[in-house]
This record gives sequence, C-alpha cells and structure tokens, in this order.
Amino acid sequence: MNELKKPAYIIAAVITLIGVVAVAAPDIAGLGIAYLITAGFFIYGILKVITWANTPKEIRSGFFLADGVISALLGGMILFDALKGPVGQVEMLVTISLTAGFLSVFNGISMTASYFSLRKNGFGLTGFFLAGGILRLLLGIMIIMNPIAGWFTLQWSWGILFIITGIALLFEIRDLPL
Repeated sequence: MNELKKPAYIIAAVITLIGVVAVAAPDIAGLGIAYLITAGFFIYGILKVITWANTPKEIRSGFFLADGVISALLGGMILFDALKGPVGQVEMLVTISLTAGFLSVFNGISMTASYFSLRKNGFGLTGFFLAGGILRLLLGIMIIMNPIAGWFTLQWSWGILFIITGIALLFEIRDLPL
C-alpha cells in the first residue's frame, strides 16, 4: 500500500466506524455529536468576533459582530448548561433538533417556491424541487413536534450518511493513481 493512501484509508475507516456507532448506539453517539455541534457553534462565534476585530474599521459590520457575539453566548450557555447534567444535555439536544427542524421547514418552503419559479420559466425536471420541498417541510414539522424523536432521526440520518461517505471514500482512495 502506498504511504500516501494509508492515512486516507484510516480516515475513511474512522468515518465509516463513526457512522456505524451513530446508527447502532444513537444515544451515546448522538450526545457526542451534540457536544461537537454546540462547541463548534461557540468557537464559530468567538472566531467571528476575532475576525471582526481584525477587520479594518471602514468595512466592519455591526451585524457580523452581533452574529459572533450571539453565537458565542448561545453556544457557551448551552454547552455550560449541558455540562451540568442530564437535564442540560436534553435541553441541548432539543435546541439542536428545533434548530434543524426550523431550518428544514425554511428550506422546504424555499425549495417549493423554487419549483414554482422554475416551472413558470419553462425548466424541466422541476418535480424534484417540489418533492424535496414537501419532504423537507414534513420532516421539519415532525422534528419540531417531537424534538427528542427528531434528534434520533437526525442522528440515524447522519450515521447513514457517514457510513455511505466512508465506504465511498474507501473506493475512491483505492482507485487513486498514487
């Protein structure tokens, strides 16, 4: 095996393994992923504030700074609350689920509107936009109605995505001409 392919195989195998764990034990893997998402949100906010501070004054945006501060505060508060115990962990899962649910609803509305716009302008194969929009709308509504069950649905979806991605990477790496 080529020395360049070895680390790539390891990464692909780890991605696949994370997906298998996410599907097989969604409660354990889900909590870990929730912590990663929340910590990432916190770090994202801090980095936005740092970026704003390093931007020349004449092109700074107050909205950019506000987004960074709000992201850092919310991420930090949710993370701190989750570290206190099981109730905080459930609140973290619910917060992430509701966020994903609302994003899914908004994306579904956007895709459905795109369908009508594309159809009006004579584009073909627009049915996929309508179907995708309706499915995302329904998924978002279901997640919002029951965020804990929605979290496990998201967790299994991400697990399946990781498994497929890891396996695809294994085949891609195998075919690299290194």
